[in-house]
Order: sequence, then C-alpha cells, then structure tokens
Amino acid sequence: MYHIAFAANAITSNYIITEDKAIPETTFKGKHVGELNGMPATGKEVAVPMCVSYDLENGLIKEARIYFLFDIMVKQLNS
Repeated sequence: MYHIAFAANAITSNYIITEDKAIPETTFKGKHVGELNGMPATGKEVAVPMCVSYDLENGLIKEARIYFLFDIMVKQLNS
C-alpha cells in the first residue's frame, strides 16, 4: 500500500521495544497515486494514524498486526 496505491511513508512518533515485542505508533503520510479498493488515484495527500504490533523471535519479526484508521483515510480522499 505504501508504494503502490500511495507514495507514502510511516512517520514514527513513539515506540516501545522489548525482547519479544515492538510497537511503533506512526502516521501514514503520503499522496494517493494508484487504485485503492476500486477508487482511482485522487492525487490527494493523506495523514492517517497507524499502529503496528510486532511479535519478535530471535530478533526477527514473527508476526505483525496493523491497526489503521481506514475510515479516516477514506474521508480525506473524498473531501
């Protein structure tokens, strides 16, 4: 999504890291440049809060869960 439907980055504002967990609090920020769920590119900029919960094992990511306010992004694209 970062580089197909959007030219975007995740800007980290806060994070917690332990031996077996990592949780960055970020803002997904970028420009809508490609199709997203049937919506053609709008060229609009978005800034959407996002959080990812990583499970780590031996220093590697074992699993990730992404929490993203998709409805906020859709509102920004439709405004």
